[in-house]
Amino acid sequence: MKYPRFYPLLSVIFLTFLTPFYVFSQSFAKPHPPLKTTINSIAKKNAHGFWVNAEEEALKEATKLKKPILIDFFGIWCPPCNQLDELVFSGVEFKQAAKRFVLLKMDADSEKSWALKSKYKVGGYPTLIMAQVQDNQAGDEIDRIVGFYPTAVITAKMNEALITDGKSNQEKIMALIKKSIEKADEADDSDKVIRLAQAGIILDPENLDLKITLLKAQKQKDKDILNSTAAKKILSDIEYNRKKMPVSTLVSQFELKPSQEVLNELLSRVNPSTLYIDNEGFTEADIYALGIDLKKSYTDLTIESYERLLKKYGEDSRSLNLSYTYYLQKAENYKKAQEVFNRMIHLYPKEFTFYYPAINMALETKDFPLARSYARSSVEFSYGDNKIRSLDRSLKVAIAEVNETRSDSTFALLRSTIDQSEEFVKKFKEPRGLQVRSGTYIKKLNQTIQEAKALLK
Repeated sequence: MKYPRFYPLLSVIFLTFLTPFYVFSQSFAKPHPPLKTTINSIAKKNAHGFWVNAEEEALKEATKLKKPILIDFFGIWCPPCNQLDELVFSGVEFKQAAKRFVLLKMDADSEKSWALKSKYKVGGYPTLIMAQVQDNQAGDEIDRIVGFYPTAVITAKMNEALITDGKSNQEKIMALIKKSIEKADEADDSDKVIRLAQAGIILDPENLDLKITLLKAQKQKDKDILNSTAAKKILSDIEYNRKKMPVSTLVSQFELKPSQEVLNELLSRVNPSTLYIDNEGFTEADIYALGIDLKKSYTDLTIESYERLLKKYGEDSRSLNLSYTYYLQKAENYKKAQEVFNRMIHLYPKEFTFYYPAINMALETKDFPLARSYARSSVEFSYGDNKIRSLDRSLKVAIAEVNETRSDSTFALLRSTIDQSEEFVKKFKEPRGLQVRSGTYIKKLNQTIQEAKALLK
């Protein structure tokens, strides 16, 4: 190690700045077909043993059987969420560990997930929450896993959660510190946050969450802390050692905003839905993707790597194809991207999953009829938060076409798209008192509506 004395903080900075990486273990078998999830289906378990969007039924079962619950917060559009279905939940090892839990999948874009998302402060997907259950109510969180991990890692965490369900005194103290930090943060008392975080780190020196909390609080008092010599050496160390590091899936992206100078040292602004790591280290795709914004040649090499992964794991893999099409568009290979989108849409004709990213591809080539077609289908087959984002994207298509052609027909289309969006907003019931993103998406949609209306004046 080039700077051994900075290693503990290195892990904090590494987690803080780099985009989440998701892994395909080289030892996994060919992916199983993904499980279709609809929000209107009758409550029942899927083929992997999960209740789907059926919170009440799952909690009743957990209470009756006196088992903890494992909740998978997922998005159908999310590559690593699909990886869990394709590579983990279908396996014998997971199913064996899962026998001691009640399993529940909650679609993060459905309003059915709002209460539990808010309770456990879920912000990224996939998030697996292991929690106690009492009297048909979801109780205290035991542990969580954010992002995709190989089966062995997930089952180890599940087994550990069963052992640590009865919290020790230290865990109770740590829970109290966490709650106190939240209150101090709400009161904008950064000094108190710093003191509490430091106390927690003394009890748990490996607690990355507390270290990041401490760093964020310190940044409020010293905006240049991330430009310090120590931080720069750490970032340099990351760049120097990155390709030699063993697997450690990065699980979260925090909202620290360092200077552009510091960001430039990271050399990576990559798509959060990509990057696959084997059990020994980075694959070719990961290494090339880290430099995706620096040299176009890396894009081509990344595409080739994903094509090899698709041959190995199956050409119909949802997670890989979502990533593959991203890089095809990055390389401006729109013809191939459209072929992949059309093939996946044929497989999943009533999901918004592939229609939505395909809209951007059509807009890049100014194929407005195709963009409209994708946008219509995205709106038709979406729901919840997906619907809000799809309506926003549909408006963006109409705005782009008006700006390009200024024809009577495009203005008429813009008016009808505005009407459609306003009708949705009028009927939308904002989730008051819950910490979910739906209200933010509605605010953004309203801003786009105003942008569209300005073109009609």
